[in-house]
Amino acid sequence: MNQALSHSPVLSSSTISGDKVVNSRGEDLGEIKDLMIDVDSGRVAYAVLEAKAEYVKAKSLAKVEEKSAKSQAEATEGQMKAEYKAEKEKCDALSGNAKDKCISDAKMKYRQ
Repeated sequence: MNQALSHSPVLSSSTISGDKVVNSRGEDLGEIKDLMIDVDSGRVAYAVLEAKAEYVKAKSLAKVEEKSAKSQAEATEGQMKAEYKAEKEKCDALSGNAKDKCISDAKMKYRQ
C-alpha cells in the first residue's frame, strides 16, 4: 500500500537564526541564536535568545531600583513602627477615653 505523504511547510533553523526578537512594547530584546527541538514530538521547544546588552543592562537596573525602593519602604515602615511605639508610650501616661483616643490617633497617624 503506497500512501501519498502529506507535507507540511518546513523551515530551516538557519533561516530563523539571527532574527530580531521584540517584546510586546516593541523593545528590541536581541536575536534568535538557536532553536531547541523536543526530540519526542519533533517540535520546537524554545528558542535560545542572544540578548542585547542594552536590554540586559536596563533589566538589571530596573531590578536594582526595585530592590532600592523595597528597602526604602521597609526602612520607612520600621521608622513608622518606632515612632508609633514612642507615641503610644506617651499615651500610657493618660487614662480612660483620653488614653483610648491618644492610642487611636497614634494608630491612624502611623498606619498601625
